[in-house]
Amino acid sequence: MCIFLSMLIASSVCAQKVYFWTDEKGVKQATTTPPPDNIKQHEVDSYGKRYSHEEIQRGDKKGQKQPPVTMEQFPVNITIKQPDSIGNVYIDATYTNNSNRNIVGFQMTVLIKDRNEKTYLSNYDTVLPGETSPKFESFGPKSLNTNDIEILKYKISIANKDGSKTYLEYDNKLKQYNW
Repeated sequence: MCIFLSMLIASSVCAQKVYFWTDEKGVKQATTTPPPDNIKQHEVDSYGKRYSHEEIQRGDKKGQKQPPVTMEQFPVNITIKQPDSIGNVYIDATYTNNSNRNIVGFQMTVLIKDRNEKTYLSNYDTVLPGETSPKFESFGPKSLNTNDIEILKYKISIANKDGSKTYLEYDNKLKQYNW
């Protein structure tokens, strides 16, 4: 049985709360929406962007344009799989493209806390608006604990209408976009 971490890594322009809980089937969940009332929960504030929430809402971008997409447009689902026959633990991920742009590359730099190692979840298939990406995988926490996964950075490649690409980076620790 897999342990699911349904992480809606969907930062709105302001910091959001992420709710962690275990459902009736024992599946671990993390979402940006509250769990059902019968589930005990805890919440964690997370996510941001290059400019403060107030600056973006006011349109005060210090001479910079707004990012072409924001992380709120890319909910991510991560599954922690049970160890294989030799004890390796993997995580699978997908994301949904809720932007109006074609995404041709999506990478997450992930810290596996129980190992103190970085790993990378990458997908370079074209994902059109409204589509969900194919699964992509990497090593996961041996603890099988969702709290041992920390997404440090996102890199997104966006196909422009003229055939060029825009490369966007989001630093989850610094709460900044760069493109």
